[in-house]
This record gives sequence, C-alpha cells and structure tokens, in this order.
Amino acid sequence: ARYTIHHLGGETLKHVNQQMGGGMWIYLGTYLFDKGSKGYVELTNHSSSLGVVTADAVRFGGGMGKVERGGTLSGMPAYIEGALYNLQYSGIDLAIADEWDKEYTKVMKTEANDTARTVAKFVLDHNILCGDTLTMLKADGSPIIFAQWDFVTGDNIKRRDFRLDELMKGGKDAKEEPTDRLSIENMVPHSTFTYDKMTGTWMPDPIKEYPPTDYRRITDYD
Repeated sequence: ARYTIHHLGGETLKHVNQQMGGGMWIYLGTYLFDKGSKGYVELTNHSSSLGVVTADAVRFGGGMGKVERGGTLSGMPAYIEGALYNLQYSGIDLAIADEWDKEYTKVMKTEANDTARTVAKFVLDHNILCGDTLTMLKADGSPIIFAQWDFVTGDNIKRRDFRLDELMKGGKDAKEEPTDRLSIENMVPHSTFTYDKMTGTWMPDPIKEYPPTDYRRITDYD
C-alpha cells in the first residue's frame, strides 16, 4: 500500500506491506505539521498486483505527558513519560545512583568517600539516556549523545562522546586492516569512520574527545 504524508515540508511517500504487522501501529516517520487540518495521510491502492488495502486509523503523535507528580508535569512527550512510568510499574528502581551508593558503602565501609560517589553519579548521568531510537533524538530535539570511558594509564580515564545516529550507521567488519585506499573506500560508509585495530572494525570518530584525566577529576571536563 502507498501512503502519502502531507506535512509542513511537502509530501513524503511510504510503501508498506500490509500483509505484515496486522493489528499493529506502523511507524511512517517523524514530520512537522501546521495547526489545523492541512496535515493528513492519504492511503491509495496503487499497486502492480491485485489486492485490497485497508486502514483502521492514523495516529498523529501522542501529545505531551499528562501525569502530575509532586505538583508538576514531567514536560516530556507522552510516549517517553509512559515508558518511564511503565518501568517503575514493572518494579525497576530508576534511582540507580542511589542503589549503587548503597552497595558501594556496604562493600567499601570506612573507605567509601564522596568523591567516588560524585564520579559514579556523573558517569551514570551521562550514559543513562532518554530518547527516541527511531529518530535518534532526545525529547528536546537534540541528538542522542553518550560517553565512552576507558582507563588508559594508572588512574587516568579518557572520555569520548559519540552520537547514537552515527553509531547506528555502523562501520563494516574487517578481518584485518586494509592496506590500500580503494579497500578503505569500499569498507567505510563515510569519511568520519576510523579503523580500530583492537576490534577489527570501523568506528565512528567521536564528536568530542577529552584529555586523559584522573578519574577523580572527570567532572572538571563537562
């Protein structure tokens, strides 16, 4: 079946196999719409083969979250708010930093210190993210970015920030490092990938790198 989405930027065509995904919402993309009834989705039976097309409904977004907690609304889209509260309903404790602190204090006893607690919370805050994996964007429309942390020498950590959409493009696997430019061009999706000898794959270049830093001071480079 052919769907035509009429949106603020014009028209976008999408072809969907209606023999799959029965009884489910089929994602057609993310678009901007103006106020009023100018935005709509058109379904036609244009096809090279005989058949029947059908649709029960078209859903435009999901609105903003309506659950009030502590006297205020979350300010998040409904789908994100719903996912968050569903995790809590399923019994998952979202206060991960607090749980880590309990275990850390229990294991380290008198050696536990606030510096380690601050660093752990900092890392968790930068790597537990909330966003849309279909659009690769956070609720505010910015790209989903997460940090990679590697111990390099002694107590020094090197931080590199990556965009999720770049990672999802994926580098192609390689058994060994290519030796000529032609093989490199055939393997690399675009020029922002660099060959990683340790993993034998092409990795996207980070959008930002930080100098090796003592793990107790990584909060200084944010």
